[in-house]
Amino acid sequence: MDGRVSAEQFERAIGRVEESIADPRAGLFGPDTITWTIDREYAPFLCGGRAALLQLAHPFVAHAIDEHSTTFDSMLARFQRTFENMYAIVFGDLESALHSARRVRAIHEFIHGEILENVGPFRRGDRYTAHDREALAWVHATLIDGAVLGYELAVRPLRIEEKERYWAESIRSAAFFGIEPGDVPASWGEFIAYRERMFAEGSVLAVGERARRMGQQLVDPSSFRPSFAGRAIRALTVDLLPERIRREFGFVFTPRRQLVSALVRGSFGATYKRMPARLRFVPAYVEARSRLEGTPRPDRIGRKIERVLTKSIRDTPATIPR
Repeated sequence: MDGRVSAEQFERAIGRVEESIADPRAGLFGPDTITWTIDREYAPFLCGGRAALLQLAHPFVAHAIDEHSTTFDSMLARFQRTFENMYAIVFGDLESALHSARRVRAIHEFIHGEILENVGPFRRGDRYTAHDREALAWVHATLIDGAVLGYELAVRPLRIEEKERYWAESIRSAAFFGIEPGDVPASWGEFIAYRERMFAEGSVLAVGERARRMGQQLVDPSSFRPSFAGRAIRALTVDLLPERIRREFGFVFTPRRQLVSALVRGSFGATYKRMPARLRFVPAYVEARSRLEGTPRPDRIGRKIERVLTKSIRDTPATIPR
C-alpha cells in the first residue's frame, strides 16, 4: 500500500465514521465515553511537551515542522494547533469535527519536501509528506499515550479495561486524519508493544540535527527565563522521555531537574484533585456540555484560564540562568 493517505482514502475514512454517528450534536464521542472523561481534563497538558518531542523524533515530522515553521513561535503555534484541532474533533458536533478534519487536511497539502540529512533509516533526499500514514499514526499515538500518562499522574490510575476502551475510541478520531483501523494497533496491549518498538534502538524514530535543535529550543530556550510552571513542566518532560530519546536529544537529566520533577510528581496530583471542576475542565468540554444541554455559550472564564496557562508555559523573553 502507498504510504501516503490519498484524498479518496481520507474521505472514505471520515465517511465511514460519519455514517456510524447516532447523535450528530454529540459528535464523534459524547458524555458517556471514556474519551470525554480523560480529554476534558487539563492534566494531559502535563505531557504535551513529551508528545511534541516524541513527534519530533520522527524525521518526517521534524523536517516538516522545521521546513514549514519560520520562527520558534510558529513551531510552538503548530503544536498548540494540534491540540486545538483534536479538541474540535473530540468535543465538537459532527459538522465542526468534519470541518476541522478537512481544514487540517488542506493545510497538510502544502507540507512536503526532502529529508536534508541522513538520520535513522532515512537518507538525505528521501521525500516526506504530511500525508504519510505511518507518521500520522505516530502523531496520533503520542497524543493518546500522553493523555493517559498525564491523566494517571494527576487524577487516578486507569483500569486496563478503561485503557482498552480509550484506545478503541481513539481509532474513530484517527480516521479523521485518514488513518484506517489497519494502520494502528487493534488493542491497548498491541499499542504498548508498538510504542516500545518505536522507542527501541533501530526503529524509525531517530533524532537528527534538526529535531535536536528544535527540541533544545522547547526544553532549554536560551532566549527565555522560564516561569516556575515552565521549569517544572520542562523538568517533568525530560523525566518522562524514554532514555534513548532523551539521550539523542542531548538532554541532561541534572540533579536539579530530578528534584523538580520528583516534586511535581509528588505534589501535583494531590493539588489537582482538590481543584474545582471549573478549573480542571478544558473550555472545549464545558462548551460541548452546554451545547448538549440546549444552552450553547462560550466558556469565557475557561478561555481566559487557557490563555494564562499557555502564556505561563511559553514564558517571557529573558536570558535563561544556566
